[in-house]
Amino acid sequence: MALSVQVAVGQRAAFENKMDFLKNQELRTNSNPSQSARQIPVRTLNHLASAKGFMNLSTAAIIYSDNFDGLNDTTSLQARGYHVFYRGTGPQGTTATWFQGNPTVFNAYNGPTDGYVAANYNAVTGLNDIDNWLITPAMNVMTGDTISFYSQSPTASTFPDSITVMYSAAGDSVPEAMSWVSLGSFKVNILCMWEQNFFQAPAAGSMARFAIRYKVSDAGPLGNNSDYIGIDQLDVFEAGTSGGGGGSNVPPNNACSGAIDINSAFGGAVGAAMTMGPYNNDSATVDPTDPTFGWECFGEPNGSGTAPSLENTLWYTFTGDGDIYFIETSNCGGPLPNEIDDGDTQIAVYEGSCGSLVAVGCNEDGPSATAVYYPAGLNVTTVNGTQYYVMIDGFNFSGAISNGQYCIEVTRLNTIQCLDSSITSGTLTQNADTICPGDTLIVTATGAVAPNVGQYNGISWTISSADLMGTSDPLNDPALVATYTFTSPVPAASTRQLINNGALIGNGTIPYGMYYWSPVLFGNGFAATPPTFLSDITLDPACTTTGTSLAAYIAGPGDPACVVGVNEISNSTFGISNVYPVPAESNLSFTLFTKFNSQVEIRVLDNLGRLISTQVNTLTNGHNVLSLDVNDLSSGVYMLNISDAQNTATVKFLKK
Repeated sequence: MALSVQVAVGQRAAFENKMDFLKNQELRTNSNPSQSARQIPVRTLNHLASAKGFMNLSTAAIIYSDNFDGLNDTTSLQARGYHVFYRGTGPQGTTATWFQGNPTVFNAYNGPTDGYVAANYNAVTGLNDIDNWLITPAMNVMTGDTISFYSQSPTASTFPDSITVMYSAAGDSVPEAMSWVSLGSFKVNILCMWEQNFFQAPAAGSMARFAIRYKVSDAGPLGNNSDYIGIDQLDVFEAGTSGGGGGSNVPPNNACSGAIDINSAFGGAVGAAMTMGPYNNDSATVDPTDPTFGWECFGEPNGSGTAPSLENTLWYTFTGDGDIYFIETSNCGGPLPNEIDDGDTQIAVYEGSCGSLVAVGCNEDGPSATAVYYPAGLNVTTVNGTQYYVMIDGFNFSGAISNGQYCIEVTRLNTIQCLDSSITSGTLTQNADTICPGDTLIVTATGAVAPNVGQYNGISWTISSADLMGTSDPLNDPALVATYTFTSPVPAASTRQLINNGALIGNGTIPYGMYYWSPVLFGNGFAATPPTFLSDITLDPACTTTGTSLAAYIAGPGDPACVVGVNEISNSTFGISNVYPVPAESNLSFTLFTKFNSQVEIRVLDNLGRLISTQVNTLTNGHNVLSLDVNDLSSGVYMLNISDAQNTATVKFLKK
């Protein structure tokens, strides 16, 4: 919101929250906060809270508690063992770092109407960044102990406030100490209610401290963010004392009915990840009320997905606002001390109500997954006012179940409609165009952009006997041979491969020969049950684009092009690929990949291992296309051996 008149920065100090300040500029009301014109009514909200934690605190053993019913100025906070620090950019503004709550903005959660601690946009000047620390007194904390507090921002404020919760097992009392770790961040609610927040301690400490940081960028009286926050009723509870009845340590959000409210992670700026957690599934089980559907994409028993199963489900809930969000698990920026094994999670999303759920989406390995780390993640296109439930489960790899801590990251996405001009298949590459028996074809689309609207959207690939480039209905094309799994959202690099082992092409039904690999970018896809492959989805031709095709010749045994097969070597560190022609006549071309600038020795050996020739080349990191003069070699089979100080790669080639 732009200011309608120019005023001196000092005038803003008279207002506790920025909305009142701006309304003062527009309405020209009195600058005294007790008399300023408020367009939004203030409600007394004692004990009205929306809990987004996972613990039943009614029976929990309390380690530390502060209801903030007394004085909350800096001197009084320090007298109770707190440490107060200003670490914003620029000079401190006109208000104290933390101060007594102001009931003209909103009342306390409990106790006196001003019985809470507050901070506001005037902590800094201009449009500097706010970073106000409130560090708790030292206390004996065990792994899994939980801090709980209530927070609130002014009703319907258009200036987002955010809080980051920190923890130091060493008990450091200054922000600059290296022992501080982030337990998560969230946008403070503007729903005219106090909201309870829970965060678990990741490690034990006999003199540990938590910290609440009012941390906002582009803040201050001239910034686009920051308004006013209140903190009330802070408690720290022992781990394992607040579970279900009968002393059970199973978390209440083990079942849909106890789902954690994660609404504070939604509604943020486009592209900004909001983090909730960490959460721990060590004590979670499969609840009898868990649905028997909606998780068909889960990868048990070994990643094949032939026998999906549930192991240790935890539930979360939020209300849709009509925007599109990417939801994934993470290590909270970690590493976490008890991080879930291999980051390996699986996510199923539902809408409706517990006991009457409708499957919305499912993911086993999201776009952030690597060869050693497997977090789930998927896009969810929300409907305003619809209630959603998220079930997160640990992967069971042949009996080894993923247990431990994880966070939930929620990122609001730009909407990419079906005909958006940004839709592209990106840059397409392949590692070879002739794939001999035992070799592997690898195709990649880098920088692809797909629509992100509809129930299912993303990128997949097809294999066809004819070029499908440009078709809007690839699944019904008679040239279609096979489809791959789909990925949503679209990763930076979408890669698929085919091993020439006769399992698909050359299986007796599909002959060897020339085939085409085509990326398919789609939105508005529909499936009655969670799909795994592109062919499981009903595509909308008006929202489907088939990109440029990559052609590859899949050769059968004894094919003249493959008298000697050249197995593709993984080029993740050092390797030879694209060796051609086969057979070579006067020159042999090949690609050498190295991660570092290095000097390599290139040797040619005969089929008995005897050295024929050698030369030294200096290479740069990346793919180096080289050529070797083989004109003087006799016909036969040879080996190309290349090495640097740490790596060696060898391939065979045929001289005509």
